[in-house]
Amino acid sequence: MSLLLLSGLNAQLAVAADTIPSPEAKVMKAIDDAGLHRPIKDKWAVVIGVDTFKDSKIPKLRFPAKDAEDFAKFLVEKANFAPDHVLLLLNSNATRNNIVSAIAGNWLPMRVLPDDLVVIYASTHGSPSELDKGGENFLVAYDTEQEDLFASGVLLQDLAPTIFRRTNCDRVVLLLDACNSGAAEVGGKGLYRTTNFDVNSIAGKGQIVISSSGAAQRSWESKRYQNGVFTRNLIEVLTKEQQDKSDIQSAFDDLKDKVQSEVKFDRQAFQTPVMHSKWEGEPLRISAKPVSPRTIPDDNSLTYKRVIALKLRGEVPAATETKPPIANVPQPEVKQTIVAPVVQQTVPVTQPQVIQQQVTTPVYVAPASTAKPLPAGKEADMWLKFQNKRF
Repeated sequence: MSLLLLSGLNAQLAVAADTIPSPEAKVMKAIDDAGLHRPIKDKWAVVIGVDTFKDSKIPKLRFPAKDAEDFAKFLVEKANFAPDHVLLLLNSNATRNNIVSAIAGNWLPMRVLPDDLVVIYASTHGSPSELDKGGENFLVAYDTEQEDLFASGVLLQDLAPTIFRRTNCDRVVLLLDACNSGAAEVGGKGLYRTTNFDVNSIAGKGQIVISSSGAAQRSWESKRYQNGVFTRNLIEVLTKEQQDKSDIQSAFDDLKDKVQSEVKFDRQAFQTPVMHSKWEGEPLRISAKPVSPRTIPDDNSLTYKRVIALKLRGEVPAATETKPPIANVPQPEVKQTIVAPVVQQTVPVTQPQVIQQQVTTPVYVAPASTAKPLPAGKEADMWLKFQNKRF
């Protein structure tokens, strides 16, 4: 009996030994736990808004540039982003080269560290995968050519892996107020047809993608205010997130309800924001304060800080607007350019009188030049009798 008990005890000890983690396993678990609970050291954003395009075949939009400015303002004033940590690319500054350079060249890669957070926001047109031979999606930049999306558009599927490869940062949030519908209806962000891109094909490891509408829907600009419906409500729910200290999932649930309700009431249409996440770690709060913010040298980038400073001085950031500033076109000059053509038109007004005189003069002179001398004597009497018979 004692032998049996001893044998059973040995078996239990053996099983227990197998379940006790080794020192190496404990170290690996600690590393994994630390990775899942990494605090955000610093936060960076690239904010893009394009409503006017170089290619005349691409329909104009109304509010993307304002959407971008409003979202950048929210990031700085309410979401704890430093003013020089937010790059603002509007209209003619939002070229493909500038966007790619910001993400993979001279901006994010020179600033972002592995434990940081990167937010990419874009309000513009987008293209569906069906329009590309490779089945890929593109954001439409200022200088994108409709007939050559691959060479002139910004490839969405490349954003996550490119940012990770160039910065070693695997925490990226992509916010897209863009779709690619038929562009026939006023207020819709349209470029091609009534289908949007599929966010499942865009999200990469450590990335959250929130799109303004579903794959078969249009993204609408508001009838009530000067913003896209998605962007205005996004700012509102993220502001609430900051106040309630909730996470992005809760904010998204609120966002989806607000957008669906407004578009259904105002447009009698459906617009349902979509979220896809491959986030790893604790739930994200975009407005959370960074634990280790850093300062950087000023390199004249078009950060929110610099754009606001220029506007306060009455200047316009170079190439950010396709139209000249109002200050360069004084009101008196505008009036003068309107009056000048009226003065020039006074010359043609007298022209019909000259033409009439030229036409009527031959009618009067011709009979005199061709008339024969009136007859005299008996011949004159006969001529007058003849004339009287005629009349």
